[in-house]
Amino acid sequence: MNTKNLLCLLARYISAVLLCMGLYNISPAVTYEAENQSPSGTGASSQIVTDTAASNDEWVLLNGNNVGDYLSITINNVQAGDYTISYGYKVHSVRGQVQLSVNGFNIGGQINQSSGSNNEYKVANLGSFTFGTTGNKTLQFETKAAGNSGGYKISVDWIKFESSGGGTGVFIDEGIIGNTQAYMEPCIISTGGENLLIAAQRRYTTTVSGGHWEKGAADIVTWRSTNAGDSWTYQGKTIYDSGGASGDCGYGPVLIRDGSKVACIYSIGPQNWNESQLDVHIKISTNGGSTWPSGNGTDITVSGNPSYGKPTNGGQGYVHTNGRWIIPGRECLLYSDNDGVSWSATPEFTSHVETKCQPYFISGAMSKTALVPYRTQNVSQGKYKKIRISDFYSDNGTTTTTYGANNNFGFVRYDNNTLLMTRTTSSNQLEIARSTDEGATWGNIKNITASAPNARYSEVAVTANGMIVVVYMENNTSAANGGKLRVVRFDMDWLLN
Repeated sequence: MNTKNLLCLLARYISAVLLCMGLYNISPAVTYEAENQSPSGTGASSQIVTDTAASNDEWVLLNGNNVGDYLSITINNVQAGDYTISYGYKVHSVRGQVQLSVNGFNIGGQINQSSGSNNEYKVANLGSFTFGTTGNKTLQFETKAAGNSGGYKISVDWIKFESSGGGTGVFIDEGIIGNTQAYMEPCIISTGGENLLIAAQRRYTTTVSGGHWEKGAADIVTWRSTNAGDSWTYQGKTIYDSGGASGDCGYGPVLIRDGSKVACIYSIGPQNWNESQLDVHIKISTNGGSTWPSGNGTDITVSGNPSYGKPTNGGQGYVHTNGRWIIPGRECLLYSDNDGVSWSATPEFTSHVETKCQPYFISGAMSKTALVPYRTQNVSQGKYKKIRISDFYSDNGTTTTTYGANNNFGFVRYDNNTLLMTRTTSSNQLEIARSTDEGATWGNIKNITASAPNARYSEVAVTANGMIVVVYMENNTSAANGGKLRVVRFDMDWLLN
């Protein structure tokens, strides 16, 4: 065994020991924003460029003029090990052909950053590289040849290190997907295979004098992934277009999937609305969320509970084996027996409007009951209602646990025996927990805030291959009370190790 491999194995062993002792928290993969990593130019100046299409609204430019000009970016505290490395860049005719290296060792081949349409964002997948020691790593992006139009400039938006070894599972920080400061109430759902869909509010500052900051105009927008959350395509205002800051408020999107159909159920109300002013709408995609009908959806009437018979603040529903659609409502559940054409609401049974729901399983099989956790505003006390819902309504009692939600939380069934919950802690960090007894107790609690400073409003989904994908809002108290959306994903091996 050569010295490099020996050092790599030794570093992995030490990291594993520290992890078990609780002294070190490994993130096997993470996305770094280039502008935040002390970029500097040699042979030419570098600058940070603002662009709302960039991953964090900014990217780094090297104003190269010759072969040999290079941009240096330093990543701190990289753990020894094997990594798959990629980076994002912005195409332009003035760019050159770029080689990435570390300490004189090339990573992948040259990337022609002038190839493609001007202002298009691309990903350079460079393959694997082994760091034999733990420490700060300086990446050097060097112009090796002129581009298609004779340019020498270099663009770097972000860099991703994804662990390809170590035996502790995979955790990947995909970084920012929402480029504005004002997204809120994200929800996410698996639409089959490795396909995922996110819906969220895009908020504007209220134009009503003295109006509530969460009740200004808001669109409902979507993103779609076809590779288990590794990359995302922004679809735009596919669900609801408010028309801008003077428009109405699109609120509380909830997603449900039935085969190839994906439905988004949401409310629309005037700015500074009250409950009675919210009208419920639905929009249905027949191809897994690939495309959506035009317009702002269909207005639907919810019978049985007109006051609180509205979808809750983000979440996902499920389809019972008898075909009934069931989604979380504001202090209640909503259900439909005709593929979303008409809806009914149960009586109110919780003390907070923010609820989630998943089927309650008995001996590994779906029962006629829904498990409905709701926000308690107390991280030390969780409450879960058991509501018979598949054929008739019955409140079958409450389970109280020591794991509760201080604000909006995520909730999903991983398999027939396992539930997952994401929640924000009292210190504004995001964590995930696992239950194997239908929510009675929770364990395997791990921090998943990744490189974000803090987090709120999370949701979680699971793809067919077992990848756990979480979307959340980076905490912000702007006038619209929204924030940038970030995605992290990981497997069960990472959660259990």
